[in-house]
Amino acid sequence: MRTIPRVLAAAAAAGLLTVGMMPAAHAADPPQIPADCTLAPAGTDGLTLTCTARPSTQTWHLAIYCTYWTRPSLVAGNNVTGNGTSQAHCLFGYEPDGGIFVINS
Repeated sequence: MRTIPRVLAAAAAAGLLTVGMMPAAHAADPPQIPADCTLAPAGTDGLTLTCTARPSTQTWHLAIYCTYWTRPSLVAGNNVTGNGTSQAHCLFGYEPDGGIFVINS
């Protein structure tokens, strides 16, 4: 009888771990930024992402979460093909709250 609660607890924990690895609508910690990329502030209202070892045919961009009180919005930066920098800025009054690396193609 004691085995069943342990199995259920292990299954529940595994389910929580799996769900925790899925992308969320907004997460405090952004998904993994590639090792060759650096996320940095761009003034007080934006972020930049600079990548130095992207495939030459890969098109990507930075997307940032911008928050005003409890109203998050997602803002896309400029597209980059290969190495380069993508920059995104929040609207007036919104603050940048993390960024994610998005591959277009």
